[in-house]
Amino acid sequence: MHIRGEVPRQTELFAAFAAEYPARTAKSIGNKIYNISACFAALDLPYLENLTPRFNFQRQLLVDVQRAASENVDLLDELARLPSRRLGTAQLEMTGDVVVDPPKLTASAETFMGRARVQRGPIDYIGREQANAALGLAGEEWVVAYERRRLAEAGRADLAKEVRHVSVMDGDGAGYDVRSFDPRSERERLIEVKTTRSGILTPFYLTRNEVEVSKAASESFSLYRVHCFGLRTRVYWLDGSLANTCDLAAMSFRALPKAQSA
Repeated sequence: MHIRGEVPRQTELFAAFAAEYPARTAKSIGNKIYNISACFAALDLPYLENLTPRFNFQRQLLVDVQRAASENVDLLDELARLPSRRLGTAQLEMTGDVVVDPPKLTASAETFMGRARVQRGPIDYIGREQANAALGLAGEEWVVAYERRRLAEAGRADLAKEVRHVSVMDGDGAGYDVRSFDPRSERERLIEVKTTRSGILTPFYLTRNEVEVSKAASESFSLYRVHCFGLRTRVYWLDGSLANTCDLAAMSFRALPKAQSA
């Protein structure tokens, strides 16, 4: 469904499974699908946002989902690398309120996801998706369009014209992707964009430069997390230093052999 750009209707999906497995009710099947979504989220793999993760399940299910994912690595890789022409048209649609609050995990869910990620999924889906230049660019363009609309609707068409796609126009070394403005104070807003086709609980990778820029310009810096992109696009943002707004975990290191002592 992700690859086809479809969002399933829960009632129809659960009823279809119930017809195939008559020993179980549509409600019990729905609960199990929510649990499977939680497993995918815990393994840093894509899940559909409207199949809300629920973390009340036995750990064996996580093992089973990990095994099934390992048998479908090619599909996961295809989804992570989808080119922009297959993202659908929804990425530039902004009907309704697209802004949501940042996710809040319960303590038990947060603990479980932390433990589950020790196992990891069969591929580094987040890394592959984030390396998808077409997806990243499309998400940035969506944010540029959103910021221009937001400023224009606030009566600041003059500022809307000044929104700049920094990563395209000036290069990607600034530590942020888009320069926008606060409509009242006219203060610059430096926006780093992270885009995923998966749900709101999907983590993202940051560079050292992005973290350092967010510290140095904490009063102006915002991270925009665009999720469910091209399906039912939504965004939340985190203002200020990423060291304060995110749980940061080192995933890789730049290394060279140590100098030999004389």
